[in-house]
Amino acid sequence: MLIRQLFYVLPGLYWEKASREKIERRQTKMMNAFLKNAYETVPYYKKNKDYSQELSSVGDIKKIPIINKAAVKKEREAFHSEKYCKPGITVPLRTSGTTGEPVIFYHNKSSMDYGTGVNVRKVFATKRYSPFFTTYQITPIPRKKLVFEKIGLFNRIPVSSHLPIEEMKKIILEKKPKCIVSYPVYFGDLVASMSEEELKEMRKFIKLIFTESEMLTDHQRAFISDSLNTEIFDDYGSWEVLNITYECSHHRHHIAEDRHVLEVLDDEGNPVPDGVEGNIIVSAYLEKAMPLVRYSIGDRGILNSEPCPCGRTFKTLKLTQGRTDYCIYLENGTKIYTSTLIWLPGIVDGVREIYIHQDKTRAVTVYYIPLDKEGADNEKIEKFILEYFIETTGISPQIKATDHIPRTKGGKARYVYSELSEDKGS
Repeated sequence: MLIRQLFYVLPGLYWEKASREKIERRQTKMMNAFLKNAYETVPYYKKNKDYSQELSSVGDIKKIPIINKAAVKKEREAFHSEKYCKPGITVPLRTSGTTGEPVIFYHNKSSMDYGTGVNVRKVFATKRYSPFFTTYQITPIPRKKLVFEKIGLFNRIPVSSHLPIEEMKKIILEKKPKCIVSYPVYFGDLVASMSEEELKEMRKFIKLIFTESEMLTDHQRAFISDSLNTEIFDDYGSWEVLNITYECSHHRHHIAEDRHVLEVLDDEGNPVPDGVEGNIIVSAYLEKAMPLVRYSIGDRGILNSEPCPCGRTFKTLKLTQGRTDYCIYLENGTKIYTSTLIWLPGIVDGVREIYIHQDKTRAVTVYYIPLDKEGADNEKIEKFILEYFIETTGISPQIKATDHIPRTKGGKARYVYSELSEDKGS
């Protein structure tokens, strides 16, 4: 496995700086092979001749139907390739079940190896990382030490995310890793739990931070980065299609276009111009075992085709909200998406984190964690939040201070959740 993964490192470094013409030529060729496999070996796609067509350019992808999470959850085995989705030749990955029952996604080993091999470019893109750094990863998933880690390269040590924050903090302050990888929510909790002396100590050894698996808001980035006096580098991915973007030293998120075709579309399925928010649609064209063709991943973002000063030619994406099914439903049917709400901590003085919950009667409650629990002016905070909600949504929520924000089953932060989404099949 290691040899196969190492084999892909150089191609990954080549493609991230290849010409746009070469990248799009590769995407067209690989998408046609992707579609051919899907139509010939996957029951779901065999039913629809739209999947049998050949693309003359990557732009022709708009002729292909879009699928969503609901279809994948409902059909499940119908998305499994009769040729490639077999025990021993695939790698199963189970979602955390944040929106209900967990789903298993199957990846062919070559796609996994390519994704792992080229993922090394995310650390080089920071211009701050050394392969000799010891990295501690706060994760719910145990992992085995890889061969190259045993000789001191890219050494990554797991710390269970199920541990109490005080215990995580103790481990980090004792072991003094130069790099930490985690969900943003754990960094927020760690920093908030530290005294000024502990923060001062941590600033001495921490060189950089990687966040992953959940959306990093501007407010979180500033809070964590300023507290630890270090840069944060974020990446974006999912169990369904693996790594999607990685962040360079100019803090732009480059799309792994040597593995994906990524589109940003409006609610009617039309492409939106650069700079306009839309729904993220991904085709991970190296996948053979469980190919998801034009998969609506449930997130929203903004595409940017402008060249990046770092020299990488992959387009970039700004994730504006995760889980578009995480929204508030108004009486008139209007949805208030996460992006309208998650920026509240950045504009309300004295608030670290906010969670918004809607019950099945449509009643909304806003829970917030004050930055300074002793000296928080709760009355002022709650007045601001109430006025913001009335102005942006027309509703008057209950507002409550709290010490704890609920997490998903996988340990991630949840900013907005409506019980009504359960009735809508999200």
